[in-house]
Amino acid sequence: MAKKRVFRGLFALLGSLALSMTLSTVAHGEDIPDGEGKDLVLKVCTPCHGTVEFSAKRLTRKEWDDKVDNMAARGARASDEEFDVIVKYLAKNFGKAE
Repeated sequence: MAKKRVFRGLFALLGSLALSMTLSTVAHGEDIPDGEGKDLVLKVCTPCHGTVEFSAKRLTRKEWDDKVDNMAARGARASDEEFDVIVKYLAKNFGKAE
Protein backbone atom coordinates (compact mmCIF):
# COMPACT_ATOMS: atom_id res chain seq x y z
CA MET A 1 0.00 0.00 0.00
CA ALA A 2 2.74 2.49 0.94
CA LYS A 3 4.66 1.67 -2.25
CA LYS A 4 1.62 2.59 -4.36
CA ARG A 5 1.39 6.00 -2.65
CA VAL A 6 5.10 6.63 -3.19
CA PHE A 7 4.82 5.71 -6.88
CA ARG A 8 1.69 7.84 -7.31
CA GLY A 9 3.42 10.77 -5.65
CA LEU A 10 6.53 10.30 -7.76
CA PHE A 11 4.41 10.00 -10.91
CA ALA A 12 2.52 13.20 -10.06
CA LEU A 13 5.77 15.03 -9.36
CA LEU A 14 7.32 13.89 -12.66
CA GLY A 15 4.16 14.85 -14.55
CA SER A 16 4.17 18.29 -12.97
CA LEU A 17 7.85 18.74 -13.79
CA ALA A 18 7.30 17.68 -17.41
CA LEU A 19 4.41 20.13 -17.78
CA SER A 20 6.45 22.92 -16.25
CA MET A 21 9.35 22.24 -18.59
CA THR A 22 7.02 22.16 -21.59
CA LEU A 23 5.39 25.46 -20.67
CA SER A 24 8.78 27.00 -20.00
CA THR A 25 10.08 25.88 -23.40
CA VAL A 26 7.00 27.17 -25.20
CA ALA A 27 7.22 30.53 -23.46
CA HIS A 28 10.96 31.07 -23.84
CA GLY A 29 10.95 33.83 -26.36
CA GLU A 30 9.01 32.70 -29.38
CA ASP A 31 6.05 34.84 -28.38
CA ILE A 32 7.80 38.13 -27.59
CA PRO A 33 9.27 40.63 -30.04
CA ASP A 34 12.94 40.77 -30.88
CA GLY A 35 14.85 43.84 -29.78
CA GLU A 36 17.37 45.20 -27.34
CA GLY A 37 16.63 43.67 -23.97
CA LYS A 38 14.85 40.51 -25.11
CA ASP A 39 17.80 38.29 -24.21
CA LEU A 40 18.00 39.89 -20.76
CA VAL A 41 14.27 39.44 -20.20
CA LEU A 42 14.59 35.78 -21.11
CA LYS A 43 17.66 35.34 -18.90
CA VAL A 44 16.45 37.28 -15.85
CA CYS A 45 12.66 36.95 -15.89
CA THR A 46 11.77 33.57 -17.32
CA PRO A 47 13.58 31.32 -14.84
CA CYS A 48 10.66 32.00 -12.49
CA HIS A 49 7.79 32.41 -14.94
CA GLY A 50 6.98 32.34 -18.63
CA THR A 51 6.63 35.28 -20.94
CA VAL A 52 2.83 35.19 -20.82
CA GLU A 53 2.91 36.77 -17.34
CA PHE A 54 4.20 40.00 -18.84
CA SER A 55 3.42 39.85 -22.56
CA ALA A 56 -0.32 40.05 -21.91
CA LYS A 57 0.08 43.16 -19.74
CA ARG A 58 0.10 46.78 -20.85
CA LEU A 59 1.78 48.99 -18.26
CA THR A 60 3.32 52.43 -18.29
CA ARG A 61 7.09 52.74 -18.04
CA LYS A 62 6.68 53.70 -14.36
CA GLU A 63 4.50 50.66 -13.72
CA TRP A 64 7.06 48.41 -15.46
CA ASP A 65 9.80 49.99 -13.38
CA ASP A 66 7.84 49.26 -10.20
CA LYS A 67 7.10 45.70 -11.36
CA VAL A 68 10.78 45.03 -12.15
CA ASP A 69 11.81 46.51 -8.78
CA ASN A 70 9.36 44.13 -7.13
CA MET A 71 10.84 41.16 -9.01
CA ALA A 72 14.36 42.25 -8.01
CA ALA A 73 13.22 42.35 -4.39
CA ARG A 74 11.91 38.79 -4.84
CA GLY A 75 15.24 37.52 -6.10
CA ALA A 76 15.62 38.41 -9.78
CA ARG A 77 19.33 38.95 -10.38
CA ALA A 78 20.75 41.58 -12.72
CA SER A 79 22.75 44.78 -12.51
CA ASP A 80 20.99 48.14 -12.28
CA GLU A 81 21.94 48.79 -15.91
CA GLU A 82 20.47 45.44 -16.98
CA PHE A 83 17.24 46.14 -15.08
CA ASP A 84 17.05 49.50 -16.89
CA VAL A 85 17.34 47.70 -20.25
CA ILE A 86 14.62 45.24 -19.18
CA VAL A 87 12.27 48.07 -18.19
CA LYS A 88 12.95 49.84 -21.49
CA TYR A 89 12.21 46.65 -23.45
CA LEU A 90 9.01 45.93 -21.53
CA ALA A 91 7.76 49.52 -21.81
CA LYS A 92 8.48 49.63 -25.54
CA ASN A 93 6.89 46.30 -26.36
CA PHE A 94 4.22 45.95 -23.68
CA GLY A 95 3.59 49.54 -22.69
CA LYS A 96 0.64 51.83 -22.58
CA ALA A 97 0.46 55.57 -22.94
CA GLU A 98 1.27 57.49 -19.81
